[in-house]
Amino acid sequence: MTTLVWVYATYLILCLSVTVWVGRTLQRNAPVFLKDGTEEGKEFDDSLVHLLTVGFYLINVGAIALALKYGDPVTDLTEAVELLSTKVGVILLILGLVHTVILAKLTVIRRNVDFDFRHRATVPATGQATDMGPAR
Repeated sequence: MTTLVWVYATYLILCLSVTVWVGRTLQRNAPVFLKDGTEEGKEFDDSLVHLLTVGFYLINVGAIALALKYGDPVTDLTEAVELLSTKVGVILLILGLVHTVILAKLTVIRRNVDFDFRHRATVPATGQATDMGPAR
């Protein structure tokens, strides 16, 4: 096989392996990050984590596939290593960026859930608002 085929194969193995590792880490830890202390939100949390993970994989595997095309032909081992490191480096940066965006989104969701959870604690079971004015 030519050097370029080895570069492509190594690139795909490295990038897909790191993508799966980060995706599994996200899927395993995101539910803990979203927990609001109640069981009623578990189904929502699980669905949200699954959808975010699918989006994570689609974006990153798409970037890996697109980046496969780009780069100059290689003629020796040095150029092959440089091409491989550039391609893997770009994908790692994309993975890190997507992962950071997902964590930021989870943080916003968590803050909204915490606010909603605290707000629900002050509303009576009847659903009617009460005057929470100063104590007499």
